[in-house]
Amino acid sequence: MDIKIDRTKPRSTVSSRSQKNVEPMDKDQSEMFIKLVMAEAMEQKGDAKPLPPIAEEDLPFTSKVVAKRIEALSLPISFNTFGYLTIEVFARGNPGRAVTILIDCLTEYEGEEIGTNELSKLYPWGFYTEEALIEKIDYEFKPHEVLWSEIYQGRPEKPRPRRPKTTETEATL
Repeated sequence: MDIKIDRTKPRSTVSSRSQKNVEPMDKDQSEMFIKLVMAEAMEQKGDAKPLPPIAEEDLPFTSKVVAKRIEALSLPISFNTFGYLTIEVFARGNPGRAVTILIDCLTEYEGEEIGTNELSKLYPWGFYTEEALIEKIDYEFKPHEVLWSEIYQGRPEKPRPRRPKTTETEATL
């Protein structure tokens, strides 16, 4: 698949480096993230034997979404095993979050191999809140307004207004 990237587009205005746009990791996410950071650091120092690459069929779902997008679009980026596992920590099984991570990584680290270290610099306070993620996708990615947003496969339209939540009485009618 051939994709044309407009390099004159600005970077995203919704930053993962602002605490107001991120939600802190829960206990399980924090524990897994710390383990990945430590394991990658130990491997880089030579204190642990290298972790072999994960076969594509064994990747967690959201990491598989990223790997397929990289392959299909011949994107100039790669992830090591730690990077793919860290995607799963931040994306929590949500493919939209995974594609957001990929676009953020391409914007910041084009042409590099991404591991836990790079992702921790990109998301030092955690991943986007749901509101910040929706804003980023609806107003920057879908209309292809920012660098690398062309790889987002959503419909290029403004979001529909949210439906009001139904009350219990309405739900039983």
